[in-house]
Amino acid sequence: MTVDLGAATAAQILAEKIRNRSARVGIVGLGYVGLPLAVEFAKAGFTVTGIDINEPKARRVNAADSSVGDIPSAVLGPLVGLRQSARDRGFRFAA
Repeated sequence: MTVDLGAATAAQILAEKIRNRSARVGIVGLGYVGLPLAVEFAKAGFTVTGIDINEPKARRVNAADSSVGDIPSAVLGPLVGLRQSARDRGFRFAA
């Protein structure tokens, strides 16, 4: 179902963006909860922006070097690399 954006409510617009994976996801904190959550959203096809106050951690994640033991760098790497694709999916991290 496609929603007519002219007559749609904010909730309907968001639901449509979730269905077609054009919603952008923001995750605050890239630790043991935030990074795995960001990975799952990216795997599901969403563009993910992660924010962390620890600049070295954000740089490390941008370099596809996982700072969380449960997320291997081999899993993180392709997701970070996706942000450079034409569809701009994957990760973008800021400190």
